[in-house]
Amino acid sequence: MSVTAKKEPKFYTRKEAAEILHVTLPTLARITKDGLLISKRVGSRILYEADAIDEAVKKQVVFKYRRA
Repeated sequence: MSVTAKKEPKFYTRKEAAEILHVTLPTLARITKDGLLISKRVGSRILYEADAIDEAVKKQVVFKYRRA
């Protein structure tokens, strides 16, 4: 008898996501607004899927220093 384990999705808070991506909270807000990262609102908290953050780190995506 095998039991299929359902993987719970992991989420990072705004602060954790910003630290992992080495950006400030306002930059993280801009990234989210621009649609580069997708956030989920749970109550009053904003959470980011760990898979999306880890993928951005793996690809070494640079989010900093965008000047208009």
